[in-house]
Amino acid sequence: MDIMDSLYGFFGTSDVKIVAADILVAVVLAVSITYLVLEVLRIISEYTRKEELVEETIENAPVAESLPEKVEVISPPEKPVVSIRPVIEVLKGTLQESTKAIVDKYELESLTIASYDGLPITSTAGTPDEEAAIYTNKYNEIKKTQNSYFFIEEENIHLYEFESGSSKLVGVAKKKGKMSPEEIKGLKEDTKKIIDNFATVNKKSTI
Repeated sequence: MDIMDSLYGFFGTSDVKIVAADILVAVVLAVSITYLVLEVLRIISEYTRKEELVEETIENAPVAESLPEKVEVISPPEKPVVSIRPVIEVLKGTLQESTKAIVDKYELESLTIASYDGLPITSTAGTPDEEAAIYTNKYNEIKKTQNSYFFIEEENIHLYEFESGSSKLVGVAKKKGKMSPEEIKGLKEDTKKIIDNFATVNKKSTI
């Protein structure tokens, strides 16, 4: 009777079945709480272990080499400055004016055009007869081993040959330094242009 009273006082009933059910519920609840606590502890343990691994990875990571204080910047090579020669029409009113136009166009000190035997046809030089005689003679000597252009560097004289009609003529251009292939080609063409033009004019005037 004392046991039944005690059960009643604790569970509020003396029915054995109800008491057994209450005890079972209490046991299940205790087990669930215990499982939940263990699961929380497991999660905390795994999280802590992951943090330790991350810290260890960061500590063991190779340290990047420090960049040099000064970095040399290599600039691209500068493009060569191309000299654009002004367009100058070399054909003027007279042969002398046209010769002067060629001198201006190619920045020459002087220009003499002579026949193969040394006679000056047109010139801007101070002594055209002398230049024509001397340099046509030199050109004829050089021509044995050279092409139709030759530069006498010590005298700054450019000698070149061109044809006008059936005649071979020699150009004597005075200019410091070498001339480019384009300049030489242009000089020959312009010289031939003015000689051909005035040779034609003279023929017409004599008819």
